[in-house]
Amino acid sequence: MTRPISAYRSGFQLNLGLMTVPVNLYAVIPSKKGTARHTLCAEHKVRIKQVYQCPEDEALNPDTVKGVEISKGNYVIPEVQEAEEIPAEDGIQIVAVPTNMVDQATITTDKLYYLEPHRTAQKAWEILFRLAKDSKRTLIGQTTLRANSRKLYRLTVFNEH
Repeated sequence: MTRPISAYRSGFQLNLGLMTVPVNLYAVIPSKKGTARHTLCAEHKVRIKQVYQCPEDEALNPDTVKGVEISKGNYVIPEVQEAEEIPAEDGIQIVAVPTNMVDQATITTDKLYYLEPHRTAQKAWEILFRLAKDSKRTLIGQTTLRANSRKLYRLTVFNEH
């Protein structure tokens, strides 16, 4: 028995001026490898291997920090205040940009998502769909899916349903 696909984000909002469309966000290809944070030595920025000891011994080490591996054996320690400065939003702000202003070759597709309108938003979804299809404009969305990952997205219409 196959398990139904669950939404990556439910209750997500597409905002275009005064119009808001509630949608569910699905990953086309679910990511198996995320960005893992490793425990590093604060001074040397070397990954610390976890050693499990007897529960009777207390093992505290204040000299460890969490870091992100950017290449094999090369780690970066993100600043705490960097993550706090970026506000988390629960939606995508959409801007219609003339297509000739967008260099399609420079837009990469690291991850692909598809959107499904909420059952109460069919009319607003139809208006947004027609705007994307009929105008000679590219819809660019900006969102924060996680607290520290503000990104731009290109919204593309593939088919009518």
